[in-house]
Amino acid sequence: MAQPLPNQVDQDLAIIVGGSFSPDHIGPTAHQQIVRRVRAAPDQYLQAFERRFLRSGVDPLDLADLYLPAFLQLLADRAPQQIHALGARLAAVYSSAIPRGAREDWEVLDDEGEPDEPTRKRRRLEEHLATLSAMTGRH
Repeated sequence: MAQPLPNQVDQDLAIIVGGSFSPDHIGPTAHQQIVRRVRAAPDQYLQAFERRFLRSGVDPLDLADLYLPAFLQLLADRAPQQIHALGARLAAVYSSAIPRGAREDWEVLDDEGEPDEPTRKRRRLEEHLATLSAMTGRH
């Protein structure tokens, strides 16, 4: 299989982490093609992932609505050491946005008990951290 073009890598990565990466959402053929491209060129995709989501200055709250662990899971058996290292770095980025201390000290809820946007994103980051922990064996 030919190496995907850089633009194709970025497009594939956006689809994978965007939340609709399933055969039901994008169709079985498109899903299978993306999986094949990723698994055929793991280094290219991992470099793009690192460049895009683990660069210096990234705001962790901007990553909350992306499904970054789902991308790492695609390559867990192809590049286990790289996935473990990137997963640890991603966990550190996520953790940096979650305040330490009692949740009631930092969670902001409205009159109906719904979280404000930063609180919603922090909760989502906690979910992503749990997924990463299960993947990497870290707790």
